[in-house]
Amino acid sequence: MAVHEGSAARARATAEPASPWAATSVLRWLAGVAPLAPAPASPSDWRRLVDRCATLRVLPQMFLRLNDSPGWIPPADAAEYSQRRLESLVRTTRGIQGGCRALQVLRAAGIPAVGFKGIAAVGWLHGGQPQRGVGDTDIAVPPERADAALDALVAAGYAPKVEGVRREDIVRFSRTSPGSAGNESLSLRGGDGGEIDVHWRLGGFDVAAMIADARMIRVLTDEVPLVRPGLGLLLAAHHSLRNDFVPDECLRDLLDASGWLRLLATDAGEATWTDREARRIGLDAALGAFEIILAENGLQPLRARPPIDASSALLAELFRAQCESGPLNTDLVYLCSLGPGWRLVKGLLTGGAGYVRAMRAMEAANREHQPGITGRLVRLASDAWRVRWSRWRSLRALARCKDRAC
Repeated sequence: MAVHEGSAARARATAEPASPWAATSVLRWLAGVAPLAPAPASPSDWRRLVDRCATLRVLPQMFLRLNDSPGWIPPADAAEYSQRRLESLVRTTRGIQGGCRALQVLRAAGIPAVGFKGIAAVGWLHGGQPQRGVGDTDIAVPPERADAALDALVAAGYAPKVEGVRREDIVRFSRTSPGSAGNESLSLRGGDGGEIDVHWRLGGFDVAAMIADARMIRVLTDEVPLVRPGLGLLLAAHHSLRNDFVPDECLRDLLDASGWLRLLATDAGEATWTDREARRIGLDAALGAFEIILAENGLQPLRARPPIDASSALLAELFRAQCESGPLNTDLVYLCSLGPGWRLVKGLLTGGAGYVRAMRAMEAANREHQPGITGRLVRLASDAWRVRWSRWRSLRALARCKDRAC
C-alpha cells in the first residue's frame, strides 16, 4: 500500500462516528466466548452493527452469529436484513471464486503458486465455504516467475489495479515503501471487480518453501494449493505486525489465529515447526503477542511454548492501549528505526518522479487521503510530544520486531 494501513485506520477513526462496540467486544462475540457488549438496544442498532462489522471486514462471521440473536432484527426490517446478508454472501463468494480462478490460471500456465491469508483461512478453517470475508486474494509466486505470472493473469483478463503508471515504477515503489514492510507485490483486478494481490517477496518468508509445502485443499468446488497451517498462523501474525497491532486492522487476523492455533493443537509436529520457523524469521514476539491477546479475551488458553522475550508483552500492551485510546499515529514507529526512512530515501533517489507518481496513484487506487509531507510532519511532531514515555517502550519493541521480520 502507498500508506501504512495503520495510518489509514487512524484517519478513519477521526472521520467516522464513534462505534459503541470496541474491536475486542466484537472479537469475543464473534468467537462465541462472550455476549456482545453493549447489546443492541434500539431497533436500528443492528444496522450500526452491520456497518461496524463491515469496517472490520468480518461481515460473514457477523451474519452467522446473528442467527443466534434473531430478536435484534425487528420484523419490519427482516427484508432489508435478508438483502444485506445475501449481498454479503454473494460478494464473499465472488471474491473466493476469483481467487480460485487466478490460481487455476497460474497452474495452467505452469507457474507454481500458493494461496495464503484469507483464501487459506477459508479452505482450512471454514471448510472451504464463504464464512470468512475475502476482500482480495493473496497469491505467492517465485520471484523469478513474477513477470510471467503477471503476464498470464493479464492475458486471462485481469488488469493492474493502479492505472496509468508503469509496472516497473509500481514494483519499485512496492520494494522500498515503508508501508510495504518487506513485501513486493502487484494488485490486479478481475472483470468481476475481484482483486488479486500477487506477491513474490514476503518479509523473511521463503516463498519457494511456501510453494513447495503447499497442500491441495477444497475451496468451494475447486482443489487449490494453500499454505500449510503453521504458515497460515505466521502470515496472520506478520500482517498484524505490519499494521502495528492497530485493533481494527488485526481483528480478522486474531480470529484466524484462534482457528489456526486450534488446528495446530491437533498436530504437535506442525506446532513445533511453527515455533521454530517463527524464531527463524523473527515473528516469535508477534506470535507471542497474539497468544497473550487471545488468552486475555478468552479465545485461547496460553499454550506451552519456548520462552520468549518481553517484546510479546509490549506488543500486547500496544494493542490494549490502542483499544482504549484509538489508533496511534503509526508514523511514530519510523522515529524508532532508521530502516523505513532509508528505504523511502532509496526509492526516491532511484525512482525519482516515477516513484512519486506511483505513490500518488496507489493512494488514489486505495482511496487513501493523506496530508502532504508538511502536514504529516507537523502531526508527527505533535503526536510525538504527547506520547507517554512508557508508550515509547512499546513503539521501540514494535520497530525492532518489524526490522527483524519485515
